[in-house]
This record gives sequence, structure tokens and C-alpha cells, in this order.
Amino acid sequence: GDEDIDALLEQGNQLLNESQLEQAIVIYSQVIERAPGFAEGWNKRATLRCMLHDYERSMQDCLETLERNPRHFNCWAGLGMCYQALGREADAIRAFKSALTANPGMEQLRRVVDAYELSAAINEQ
Repeated sequence: GDEDIDALLEQGNQLLNESQLEQAIVIYSQVIERAPGFAEGWNKRATLRCMLHDYERSMQDCLETLERNPRHFNCWAGLGMCYQALGREADAIRAFKSALTANPGMEQLRRVVDAYELSAAINEQ
């Protein structure tokens, strides 16, 4: 990768580890400005925006990430969590299923999907 981008990512990760989320968003935004085609810059910012309950903007960043890397299973999971936080259960489950398609080993997520589907089936009766 690009040394400048790698250094910015490291700086953003350090800020994240120190719970300086707003400052980390600024750094990840710089990554996006300098390397807009790099999916992980978008994904990192999406993650932080979700942590800060900025779900709409987080979802926009998730979509940018997935445009660049459609099999980014952690991003699909994060998108699902945003949908869930906004009460959009069906969209959340679709996103979670996309995460599971990309990475079938996400057991906790599989349990969430199974529980939702069981609940939906019970409610239909």
C-alpha cells in the first residue's frame, strides 16, 4: 500500500483505541480524500459513525465501502446494525445474510438471523 495512507490509518486506529472517535473520523476522512478507491477508509469511518449513532451517514459510508468491496462481510454486518438501530429489521436481516454469504463462519450473526426468522414465522401464525 501507500505509506502515507498506511500512516494515516495507523493514526486513526490509535485514536480509535484511545476512544477519540471524532478525531479518528477526521483522519479516516483524510484517508478517503487521498485514496477514494480504498474501501477500508470508508469502512473505518462507517464504523465510527455507527458507534456515534450517526446511522444515516454510517450507512452511506457502508454503501461506498461495498461498492469498492462487495464481499466486505464486516461492513455488511455494520450496515445491518445501522438498519437494526433504525428499526428497519427486514433491511437488517438482508444485510446480515449478505455478511453470512461472504463469511459463513460468523456464528453470532447466524444466531441473530435464525432468531429473527423464527420470531417472524411465529408472528405469521
